[in-house]
Amino acid sequence: PSCGGSGASIPLADYTREYVEAFCRRIYTCCDAAEIATDPDWGPTEADCVTAGIAFFSSSSLQASVASGRVAYHGDRARKCVDNIAALSCADFGVGFLRQYIPDCAAIIEGKVPEGSSCTLVDECATGNCAGVCARAPGMGESCMGRCQQGLYCSNTTNTCAPIAPI
Repeated sequence: PSCGGSGASIPLADYTREYVEAFCRRIYTCCDAAEIATDPDWGPTEADCVTAGIAFFSSSSLQASVASGRVAYHGDRARKCVDNIAALSCADFGVGFLRQYIPDCAAIIEGKVPEGSSCTLVDECATGNCAGVCARAPGMGESCMGRCQQGLYCSNTTNTCAPIAPI
């Protein structure tokens, strides 16, 4: 495995581990004990966080979707995403961090299933919006529960789509 910063692509089989390791490293570097306690799923140590994260973000269904051609995985974008997470300052990371706030992380997975077709994973939809059928993703200022149109994210505070701001 790469130590990061190499510009190399991350194979799909390694993406979950590398992403979780970078994410947990930020948590246990940037957050104090009170902040860490806000999410007991992270565990008491960085190693516990990695173990729990890998179990939670299992990529077996994603791997099956890639193998079936319903999803394209971009390992070069995954490398940039993981490297950018690892390089975030603690001020930019924050407790409410979501990977879609980082532009390089937004397009690692590309859905290939068109609007109106059946889906089982949100990642399968070209629109990024699955409710049993791929549906149009909400746009700027529209109500959201997950993904928004490209360049936007679903704000946790307003539950509407807002522009992804550069860090």
